[in-house]
Amino acid sequence: MYNILWVQLFTWPYNQLLNLKWFSLYFVNHVVLKKPLGKEEKLYKIRKNLKMTESQFRYLEQSQINEYMDLKLWEKDTFEDYKKEKEEEQKLAMANNAKLKKYRRWVKNHGVGRMTFED
Repeated sequence: MYNILWVQLFTWPYNQLLNLKWFSLYFVNHVVLKKPLGKEEKLYKIRKNLKMTESQFRYLEQSQINEYMDLKLWEKDTFEDYKKEKEEEQKLAMANNAKLKKYRRWVKNHGVGRMTFED
């Protein structure tokens, strides 16, 4: 029901007020007063670091969220290390993928942007 446009337009001012309250409390507690992050704030920072929307993050399995919490991905340094590690794993997987090898050979021999009069 909340995904309907007119409902969202009607509740928009209230939602903006709640967001403003949350961000102001976050700023005061964790930037000014240097209090430690709570679970909600940690999950928010993990979600922002992973560049996920709230609905995408909501549909993750609990085991995956627990793994993110165990890895302390809300900390910037830890997240950067995790991101580099995942990129390396992805590069290795792509290097061993037979379809991608075939495509790279085709690009090498025929080129991607080659245009002929037959086209």
